[in-house]
Order: sequence, then C-alpha cells, then structure tokens
Amino acid sequence: MRISLSNTQEGRTYRYDAEFTDEDVGGLLDSTLAEPMRVSVSYTTVEGITYLRVKTEGKVDACCDMCGVACTADCGCVVDEELTRDSQCYDALRDEYVLDGIIDEAVALSAPRTVLCKPDCKGLCPICGQNRNHGNCNCQQNQPRIGENNPFGVLQDIFPTGGANNGSTKM
Repeated sequence: MRISLSNTQEGRTYRYDAEFTDEDVGGLLDSTLAEPMRVSVSYTTVEGITYLRVKTEGKVDACCDMCGVACTADCGCVVDEELTRDSQCYDALRDEYVLDGIIDEAVALSAPRTVLCKPDCKGLCPICGQNRNHGNCNCQQNQPRIGENNPFGVLQDIFPTGGANNGSTKM
C-alpha cells in the first residue's frame, strides 16, 4: 500500500480496509489463518507529519500451549507510527510512503503469545502424558521418591505436583 502525499489533504483522515488470506501473509505467521485477517489502515497528515495506525484482527488455527489440543485463537495488534519525509518508508521520487513493511510488521506482531484451548486448561501429566482435562491419573500417588544419591532429588520437594499448581509443566 502506498500513501501519495500530493493527494492527501491536511487534517483529513483516510481509511483503507482489507482482508488478508494465508497467501497474503505467507510466512509472516507461524500458524494458518482460521478466517481472513482484517487489516485496517488509517492516516491523517498534520503539519508535515502523517499519523498512521495499522490494526489487525483475526483468528488462527493453533495448538494449546498446555495440552497440545488443536484450537482456534484470537490474534491482532495495533501499530501506530509517525511518518515524515525522513522516514525509512518514504519514497522521495514519488513523494509517497510505502507501507508494505509496516503492514507486514503488524501482521507478524498479530501472532498470539499464549494459546489455551480453554481458560482453565489443566495441561498434561508430566509423568504419563494424560490430558488432565479428560480426567486425572494416578501417577503422582504411585510415583516412587527419587533416591538420595540423585542430585535432582531435592527438586521433588520443591515441585511435588510435577509442575505448576495448575498442572502444567510451564513456570
């Protein structure tokens, strides 16, 4: 996308909306889109500075970070930039801003940081791998204590559940 400065009016806000598919974002996300990503670009030029906002919203197909179950996660972000004729994206020959890099950055930043199949996901048993959302296992009760000669034996008293309190192995 390009913003031609010769065609913009001082103080007027312009808006451009688009939907991106997997082909459009190829390689920018580590997961596939569950639906087209909505991208909104708005900008206003005031006293030689163009105030740009790129907003992305969508859903991606992902796997739960706690239990590995396939699920859908929300993704999106907002990137605000102040552009001048000294900006890296300014093309002096055409007197315009080339926004492809900024839009690509916004799409890449849209990736979800944490994916959970449900807010109270219990994760996997660190011993047998049972999905604790589907039921409990008896591993913790039947697990023998680590011997005194093992240097890691002290850790079983620090983390007696085998992981965090919610059943995950993440800290």
